[in-house]
Amino acid sequence: MSATLGTGCASTAWVCGLYMIHNWALTLFPETPQDEIWSKNDGLAISGSHAPAGTATAAAGGYRLTGRFRFSSGCPHAGWNLCAAMLPAGLGGGRMPAFVPAHRVLPFSGAMTGTAPGLAVHDNPIYRIPMLAWVPYAPALPAVGAARAAIDLILAAAGGRSMQADHPIPRAWRDIHSTAAHIGLNHDAVMSMIGQYRFGLQPHGQY
Repeated sequence: MSATLGTGCASTAWVCGLYMIHNWALTLFPETPQDEIWSKNDGLAISGSHAPAGTATAAAGGYRLTGRFRFSSGCPHAGWNLCAAMLPAGLGGGRMPAFVPAHRVLPFSGAMTGTAPGLAVHDNPIYRIPMLAWVPYAPALPAVGAARAAIDLILAAAGGRSMQADHPIPRAWRDIHSTAAHIGLNHDAVMSMIGQYRFGLQPHGQY
C-alpha cells in the first residue's frame, strides 16, 4: 500500500507506512494493551519514535518516563504513540515524567528475537519477524512508489515511436523503454521473489 500511495504523494505514503508498522508493533505487546487500544477503535492510527530519547525509572506498577521525542511522524493524527526509552535509567532533563503501566512496556529484546509476549495471542509467522527486519520497509516503500511514478512520467514524456538514431529524443525513448523492461524495475515481480525467498520457497513465475 505504501508503494502505491508513494506514486501520488511520498509524504502521505511515509506516514501511512509508519502507521501500519506501529499497528503491527502493537501485536507484539501483551494482550491487555492490545485490548485497551483496539477494542475501542480497531482502525486507530499509532505513531512512534524509535530513537531511545526517553529515560525511565521503575515505579510501583510500571515506569516513570521522561524525555523529549523530537521525531514522531503522523503524531498529530494518531491516538497513541510508541516511545522508545532506556531501561533502567535515571530521570533527566528536568521534565515532568509520565507514568507508563508495566503492561504497556515491550522489551526491545523480545521484539528483536521473536519472543515478544504478543506471540501468545497471534500465531501468524508475520509476527515473529524481528522488528529491525520489518520496520525499514516503512520508509523505503514510499521512495519505491515515487521512483515508479518518476519512471512513468519519463516514459510518458519520451513519447513517440520514431527511432532516428541521430535524434536525442528517440534515443532516450529507446534507452528508457529498454531499461523499463528489465526485471529489476518490475516492482510486483521483485516483491514476489523476495517474499518467496523469505518464506523458503523457490522463486518462480516472475519472468
